[in-house]
Amino acid sequence: MNMKLSIITINRNNAEGLRKTMESVFVQTCRDFEYIVIDGASTDESVDIIKEFAEKYTFPSGGGGVGSFKWVSEPDTGIYNAMNKGIRMSRGEYSLMLNSGIAWQIMMLSSVSYRNYRGQILFRGVCTCTRKMQSI
Repeated sequence: MNMKLSIITINRNNAEGLRKTMESVFVQTCRDFEYIVIDGASTDESVDIIKEFAEKYTFPSGGGGVGSFKWVSEPDTGIYNAMNKGIRMSRGEYSLMLNSGIAWQIMMLSSVSYRNYRGQILFRGVCTCTRKMQSI
C-alpha cells in the first residue's frame, strides 16, 4: 500500500526555525508519511541541522516508501520553486507544506482524522492538502 501523505518543508537561512520544525516532525508517533526538506542553498547552519537529523533519525522501512526522509540543498528561484521541487520529489498521494519555523504538537498526525472532501483531504480543519496536480 502506498502512503497517502508527503510532508514538505522548505527553508532558506532559517536554521533555528528548521530545527524546531524537524524536531516536531521526527517525534510523531504516526510514521505513515514521507518527509522532504527542500533547502535553498542556505549559508547558515541549516544544512548541518538537516544532516544531523538524517544521521540521528530513521523511520522504520515499509512498502511504498512509508516513513522515508529525503532532502536537498541547492539554489532555487524562490519559495514557489522550492515548493514545486518538493512536490516533484514526493511520492504521496497528498502533499502538505509545513514551512520552516512551524512546529507540530506530539502525536499531531496520529490524532488527525482524514476526511475526503471534494478531492481534498482535511486534517482536523487545521490545514488542507490537495491531490497532486489538481487544482481546487
